[in-house]
Amino acid sequence: GDIRGFSDMMNARAQELGLTNTSFSNPHGLDSEDHYTTAKELCLIAAEALKNETFREITSTYKYSFPLGDGTRTVVNHNKLLKSYEGAIGVKTGFTKKCGRCLVSAAERDGITLVAVTLDAPDDWKDHTDILDYGFDTLVSIPIENIANINFTIPTIGLTSETINATIGEEVRLIGYKTDKFKVVYDIKKYIVTDTEEGDTVGSVLIYKNGELYKTLRVVSLDSVKKAKKDKFGWL
Repeated sequence: GDIRGFSDMMNARAQELGLTNTSFSNPHGLDSEDHYTTAKELCLIAAEALKNETFREITSTYKYSFPLGDGTRTVVNHNKLLKSYEGAIGVKTGFTKKCGRCLVSAAERDGITLVAVTLDAPDDWKDHTDILDYGFDTLVSIPIENIANINFTIPTIGLTSETINATIGEEVRLIGYKTDKFKVVYDIKKYIVTDTEEGDTVGSVLIYKNGELYKTLRVVSLDSVKKAKKDKFGWL
């Protein structure tokens, strides 16, 4: 409806994300006394926004042309990293006299997405190149199939099938430093004895990083099975 109402929605969303040092008073980012944030919280906002595929497509587009009147208009993204940095996908440049040069960048390589933020940084293009390089040099992405058997066969008792097939119910990569140690612990039902539908949870995979629980993955049934019927002599 208006700028204030829109800003209120922005602040409500910031609260949902747990941001305690961010306050919006407008949607355009120009200086205002009660309009502020931090580099860390801008990073969290950008990481959340990049989950939106339309947003990601827009921020990763360097040049776009569209019909306007009798001709065509072309707009060019001011984010130089889209042309100069491998895997760059955004996000936003900004400048005011009070805040200086501000930049939120993001890049994606080998299953890892990194977001970098600098505020009042005169040499931001080089700063972001160095920050992102450091991240990609330090971190590693490990597909779950490289460290765990993701398919399971579980025996049943008194059901219409002797076994059911199960799998990890989500695609997962483990992101960590190259020096991190991962351990996988399986907690799968030994037997299935009750009606089970496709997609039901039948166990979990616990992933520990450096001795601490890092992720818990659901193991879900790929089959639907029910209790077998009986006659007076036993199972039908």
